[in-house]
Amino acid sequence: MKAGHTIAVVLLVLLAGPVIAFLAGMAPLNRDWRTASHEPMGIAPDPALSPEPIIQVYAARAFAWRGAFAVHTWIAAKRQGADTFTSYEVVGWNVFHGRDALVSRRGAPDRRWYDAEPEIVSEIRGPEVEALIDRLEAAVAAYPYKREYRTW
Repeated sequence: MKAGHTIAVVLLVLLAGPVIAFLAGMAPLNRDWRTASHEPMGIAPDPALSPEPIIQVYAARAFAWRGAFAVHTWIAAKRQGADTFTSYEVVGWNVFHGRDALVSRRGAPDRRWYDAEPEIVSEIRGPEVEALIDRLEAAVAAYPYKREYRTW
């Protein structure tokens, strides 16, 4: 295959995913971040009905054009008997506004990300999860890039 053909094939492969995402409506451009939904989807377990410790990893399409290329991810954890989850995520535009990129919040972990529906990527439950939550909290406390953000 000639070099020109190789470059064309590589570009086609790289652009196919984003084009399909736009065409399928997975990354719409006409959304307004000020009115975008952050409502819970009801896919997280109810802490009152699930007393065991839980860690979940979520992903949702990134906002606007970024959603054609990437997802936003976050980790949610709930200790044994806790009445709510704590979610941890990195939000890049916080740095632009002088805040920490690393955000933790209590509440429903399965909220939409600026209208995008989240999916559970991974989940761990059971008694061994308490030790993992300890490690997660230690990693969050020691995170060295709280005031920095890079897309890649």
